[in-house]
Amino acid sequence: MLPQGLEEIGDLAFGDCKSLQTIHIGEKIKKISSIAFSRGLLSLREYSVSPQNTFYAASDKMLMTKDKKTILAVPSLTDSIFYIQDGIENINGWAFSNTQNIKEIVFPKTLKEINSMAFSENKSLKVIQCPIENATQLKIKGKLQLNKDCTWYIPSGKKSLYEQCDWWNKSWHIIEF
Repeated sequence: MLPQGLEEIGDLAFGDCKSLQTIHIGEKIKKISSIAFSRGLLSLREYSVSPQNTFYAASDKMLMTKDKKTILAVPSLTDSIFYIQDGIENINGWAFSNTQNIKEIVFPKTLKEINSMAFSENKSLKVIQCPIENATQLKIKGKLQLNKDCTWYIPSGKKSLYEQCDWWNKSWHIIEF
């Protein structure tokens, strides 16, 4: 349990808390470091947030911004296929870093930006389904840190658009659907 008056959660605040199953964000929390939850949360099942918090929310056990447009952190114990809900526009850096069960992620058409290291240390992720027609619409800040053998499923006829993006890694595989 976090102290009630706590307003900020700093870098690696939960580093190596291997048995922690739930993290509750209280109503006074105003700032959370992008790497606060990036290491060692191997048993985490969910994030919850006080309804009175004006900065953060929880949805589908994820930690998000209050407007539910940005994923900040995903718990480590999730299903092997992870569907990101429609309306999500951004994935924060390190958001999926503890998710060792996820083998496949399905992006929504609304996704606009993925921040550096969003999938860092996730060695099980092998498939990304990306229904975004215009690959230049998707902004990648920094490196994605995906497995070299990751396969992207993209809309039919869009392969050359994806390969032309400055963020594209030539070792990734493409399958058009």
